[in-house]
Amino acid sequence: GDNFAAGMTGGRAFVHDEAGSFEALTNPEHVTWGPVGEAGEELRALIARHAEETGSARAGEMLANWEAERDRFRLVVPKDAGHAAADDEVSAVSGRL
Repeated sequence: GDNFAAGMTGGRAFVHDEAGSFEALTNPEHVTWGPVGEAGEELRALIARHAEETGSARAGEMLANWEAERDRFRLVVPKDAGHAAADDEVSAVSGRL
């Protein structure tokens, strides 16, 4: 939605950006983001678990087309002082910033 992650103060999010509109809808004042990079295996495991537990056809499609789908996800982390390593985390994971 509009202004995604405004006020995000902890954790991290994997966002599926199928339409390519993520950057226009995200609040860069509060978060930084990049490709999932090395966190891709963790993300794939989360999607596989979801597919197994729910029978989600969409999750199954993502797994079947993982190479293409992985590139549509973004790793999002907060910039706030409570998560001081946010920029380093995204940089290390994605090589982008």
